[in-house]
Amino acid sequence: MTYETPQSVTRFRNIGFGVAAVGLILLAVGSFLFVGEGLTATDRFFESYLFGFFFAMLLPIGSLGWLMVQYLTGGTWALAARRLLEAGALTLPVMALLSIPVVLAAFNVDGGHYLFEWANPAVITPGSPEFDRIIAHKVPWLSPLWFTGRMVIYFAIWCGLAILLRRFSLDLERTGDPQYKLRARPWAGVGIALFVITVTFAAFDWGMSLDPHWFSTIYGAVYIVCAGLVTMAFTIIVISQLVHTPLFEEFLSAKQWHDMGKLMFAFVVLWTYTNFGQYVIIWAGDIVEFTPWFIHRGENGWEWVMTFLVAFNFAFPFFVLLSRQNKRNLRVLSAIAALLIVVQFVNTVWYILPEFHESVLQITLGDIGAAVGLFGLVVGVYMINLSRAPVLATKDPVLVEMVHAGGH
Repeated sequence: MTYETPQSVTRFRNIGFGVAAVGLILLAVGSFLFVGEGLTATDRFFESYLFGFFFAMLLPIGSLGWLMVQYLTGGTWALAARRLLEAGALTLPVMALLSIPVVLAAFNVDGGHYLFEWANPAVITPGSPEFDRIIAHKVPWLSPLWFTGRMVIYFAIWCGLAILLRRFSLDLERTGDPQYKLRARPWAGVGIALFVITVTFAAFDWGMSLDPHWFSTIYGAVYIVCAGLVTMAFTIIVISQLVHTPLFEEFLSAKQWHDMGKLMFAFVVLWTYTNFGQYVIIWAGDIVEFTPWFIHRGENGWEWVMTFLVAFNFAFPFFVLLSRQNKRNLRVLSAIAALLIVVQFVNTVWYILPEFHESVLQITLGDIGAAVGLFGLVVGVYMINLSRAPVLATKDPVLVEMVHAGGH
């Protein structure tokens, strides 16, 4: 049987690219409108772009992570989500190209303000008035050349895994041979280990190193959790738009999105645990190099952002998702999912933008445009990928279980 691309996929694709165009225009305009404080338009562009890139990468990274997890754990929720996760993971080659401006910023190609303090030769050169011994000690790791080398390694691993797992999936679809699914599992097992290591160090490079005096061993874990939460939320939203397509009507039941709702609920709790744990450990340690990171994010309006996160990334979704009925109601579930994606945008604001702006009121149109534009671009490419194969893995042997709302 041949399945046409659902209209909702085409609609999502057009919306994604439309939003991307608007966002990138705002990025360009905002870069020129909000110069000052010794910064050029190029400096503002790089600051906003890095913030947008850090946020937009949540969906591709989370998709790859969940794709490998579903191969290792199984369950009918995994089969329902597989094509969607593949579509998200296959945006990684595009994001590899979009990482080039981040690399250029590390090399300070415009010759102006250094986006990464550790890239400034004056800071790491002994005898210089700006010499910083702590940053210089980290130079073997924090250098533009090695930063670029790691970026290449990260994307080579991520893209390789995404393409390989997609190939196994399409071979299964073409032949119906379950051996292709079995072959994917060892790669997923090795891949998940590489995934955790590479995403952790990528988060260190792109976000944590903006303040090279500060570090947190939980930072990478927080980024992985945020990626997992955004991806599960986005998957639920897409399923809510596909639920009335012939494939999903034939094979899907409330049980699949109920399971995804439970996973989203778990990641809401995990986000709270990792962030609160990070705060308690650092604040209780009371070490002079570490606590200023939180002090800065607790004043000049940033404290209200933190309050918003506690309320809407923990308290509100936690109590709504406690209800079994709400997790089986796709409208409620997709509404909470949409809220969580917005809140994760705010979470990225709180993590990244205080490095560039003293006050929350200094957030620019370019900052918002970069995040919205790059995320919209990811959504558009995601939908193109989703349209290239049936939205459900129709030859998977587990498919028959979905008819009877099979096991976990």
